[in-house]
Amino acid sequence: AVRETLDVLACGDREEAAARLQVLRQQFQEMRCGWRDVLDGASRIQALVQDLRQFGRRDEPDEEIDVNAAVDAALRIASPQRPRGVEVSRRLSDLPSVRIGANRMSQVLLNLVMNAFQAFESEGHVVVTSRFVDGEVRVSVSDDGPGMSTETLERIFDPFFTTKPRDVGTGLGLPICAEIVREAGGRIEVESTVGVGTTFTVALPPVDTAALESGRKKVLVIDDEQGVRRVIRRLLGSQYDVLTADHGGTALELLRRHGPSHVDAVLCDLRMTPIDGIQTLNLLTDLDPNLRERFVFITGSPNRERDAEAMGVPIIRKPFEATVLRDFVASLASARP
Repeated sequence: AVRETLDVLACGDREEAAARLQVLRQQFQEMRCGWRDVLDGASRIQALVQDLRQFGRRDEPDEEIDVNAAVDAALRIASPQRPRGVEVSRRLSDLPSVRIGANRMSQVLLNLVMNAFQAFESEGHVVVTSRFVDGEVRVSVSDDGPGMSTETLERIFDPFFTTKPRDVGTGLGLPICAEIVREAGGRIEVESTVGVGTTFTVALPPVDTAALESGRKKVLVIDDEQGVRRVIRRLLGSQYDVLTADHGGTALELLRRHGPSHVDAVLCDLRMTPIDGIQTLNLLTDLDPNLRERFVFITGSPNRERDAEAMGVPIIRKPFEATVLRDFVASLASARP
């Protein structure tokens, strides 16, 4: 088509050449859009394959995981099975970590999402919500489908019990999910009303709950970067129980539940979102003014150091040496009985 257009143009037929160029332009635009769709599709397939490969691992150890990442993985895997007319919404909050195999957590969430999809005969809405409430990490999968009767609810976790057709369900999905969650120290709850819908909630203890129950000195690390929290946990974990929070609100929830007297030192990033370090200090000292004596800012932002110094709070500058961090924490912890 390009050569023919050039031949027409060489013959001097400008109107014909202009018409052919217009057609070519439209074809190129369609090809460009088509290739963009192909590349987008390839990216989605690549992410799906990676999720399936990870999901297929059964011998994984328990680890400290981000539940919201497990939600995203489960939704990506479930996406191709989403019925036409069914919308999916995510309402995810900042959460403390939990200890469970990442793939097992995704398996639980995938099962709940697929059950919600299969509840619909036509259009509907599925909402996945994560929250940190009453010291628990909770993930809920809700649908506005037909709901379940009281008789069905009483048997929903029984092995081999299913409301699905024989060639669709085995009746083992929910019992297996319940056992996975129980092994991680949690539970699965279900609420359902006929004609209104169903909500399954996975409740798990945060990693820091176990730390609060031991007898060692305790350090609270508040930083919105998960990598920084992990580094500090590795550096201090052999000597202290290290609690972690991704912002001041999470830290406040931990301290309200377990009492600020449990904490021997607080290491807080100065520059965080949505609540910065100074706001976090004010938030926590409103709960217990004595926390100020055990508070240290960690920062790589010289512009904010003056504000911290004006409050009389010591500062550890990033990047820091392991010995500097340990010495700081030791001086704070040793000052307490």
